[in-house]
Amino acid sequence: MDFYYGVNPIEKRIKLMESEAAKPFIDSIIKDADDAVGKDFPALKMSDYNMFYENGNRIIFEKGYFKKRRNCSNIMMAYWLTEDEKYLMPLVDYINYICDEYTWCLPAHSDLPERKPQSAVEHVDLFQAETARLFAETVMCVGDKLPKYTLDRMHYEINRRIFPKFDRGEIITSFYYPAPERDMKYFWEYRKMNWATVCSAGCVMAVLYFGNEEQKERHIKRLINCLDNYLEGIEDDGCCQEGMAYWRYGFEHFLIFAQALKVYTKGETDYFKNPKVRKLALFPQRVRMSESKVISFSDGTEKYYFNIGPISFLKSMYDEVILPDLKYGSIKGNVDSACELLWFDENYKCGGVCKGFDYFENANWYIAIKDNFSFAAKGGHNDEPHNHNDVGSFMITVGEETFLADLGCGEYVKETFMYDKRYSFIETSSRGHSVPIINGEYQHEGTEYRAKNVRVDGNVFEMDMEDSYTKGIVERLNRRFEVKEDGVLLVDTLYPSKKTESFVERFVSKLKPEICDGFVDYGVGQILFDKNKYNVSVGTEIFSEHNTGIKSTVYLVDFEANDKSDKTYEFKLQVK
Repeated sequence: MDFYYGVNPIEKRIKLMESEAAKPFIDSIIKDADDAVGKDFPALKMSDYNMFYENGNRIIFEKGYFKKRRNCSNIMMAYWLTEDEKYLMPLVDYINYICDEYTWCLPAHSDLPERKPQSAVEHVDLFQAETARLFAETVMCVGDKLPKYTLDRMHYEINRRIFPKFDRGEIITSFYYPAPERDMKYFWEYRKMNWATVCSAGCVMAVLYFGNEEQKERHIKRLINCLDNYLEGIEDDGCCQEGMAYWRYGFEHFLIFAQALKVYTKGETDYFKNPKVRKLALFPQRVRMSESKVISFSDGTEKYYFNIGPISFLKSMYDEVILPDLKYGSIKGNVDSACELLWFDENYKCGGVCKGFDYFENANWYIAIKDNFSFAAKGGHNDEPHNHNDVGSFMITVGEETFLADLGCGEYVKETFMYDKRYSFIETSSRGHSVPIINGEYQHEGTEYRAKNVRVDGNVFEMDMEDSYTKGIVERLNRRFEVKEDGVLLVDTLYPSKKTESFVERFVSKLKPEICDGFVDYGVGQILFDKNKYNVSVGTEIFSEHNTGIKSTVYLVDFEANDKSDKTYEFKLQVK
């Protein structure tokens, strides 16, 4: 058998079982597998599936969907690692649980009310593809130990769910991403973001382990375009504008596809020689603000964690990759991958957090990592991948606390990706970012709503951002950040127009503020201001956390000048 991850699972398991670095992760897998063994898994309810169409809720169905796949993955990897026969029949059961599902496509992507039953079964979305990858990895790691009837069932399901629309050459549209009038089979084949790599990687692994030679040659030749499209969507400076969470998701699957392709072509096709891939590999260490925090622009999250397999793989490819502390490492994804252990460096040695200044020129992301705090700000425009209306937004962390926040990604519901409703949510609207409010208006979405005249000079980052608002609402709005040893000086200079009626500075945090005499105290930091110059007010909104739906309070501190003719708004964002 060919091992398309470039690692022999039989040889690797011996090294992993002897590794102290791998032990916590192996123990976690075995514990989770043992918890799942012997427990019947309830069937996923169609009423829960349809809940998305009725009220937009994704979490209830997805919780069971992903739990089932994580159980299957954990039992499979426990069986591979320990060779304990107690895992064999539970693995067979979980494979059949998944095979029995009506469709592997999530309700948010299936358009089930509008589709014929066959079309829903065959529709390849992110998670239909990830499920196919899980089956391929199962064959790769323990396929020689599975009953023939189980292997035959997996082969049957892959052939009826993954391959048909490839073979028929249909144009497939989606609820969110209608296909253009061109010769494309799936909409994600021309997307320049994570869908391209996740879907194509799952399909490629499926065809490599379940397809015939003719299918391999034909489908891989076609799907390789997805790697090129994904890279085209990445800035030349290696910035993933979708955010760190989507870097982790999209790039991990890029690595899976690229490595499988390298093995399949016996080294003739090697994407790891591409300079952009090398720059993309360094993205996590460039946007890490502390041990546990990372830049959360777009649909990112501020909590830093990484997948142990891909980061080890990248280190083996590129010496300049810095390995983070394993206490922030994870093997948990939407649908877990065996590559987390197959690629893991059993002699793992960690580094630290990069300090100093950094800048992504194409994306206008500026980062300053100091000894006692970190600062990040952005320019860009308001039509970026997983866009938020956030030109001029910034965040400050102090140690492992976030002083002033970029909320990042909220809970995904149906309306999150309906573009007439997307910016009604606080996390996507500029009302949930630390940027000005002009005449009571927030920033608008669109490529034309952007920063301009962006300048970086060491500890200074500035831009003109009037184009982020209604045209003519102000003549000019200059935002200037100066990073100092004890915090950041923010100066907004307003050049009003005849249409300018009001101007409010907003600061966003999850920490509860206390309004004091000349400063706002957040515990870990303070906003210092001229107490004779501003009226200060505090508002709150509720923010639904991504994946969990947990409700958190967001505090919005607004400053409005007493003198309406005032043109300079200055604040010292001081850390403690």
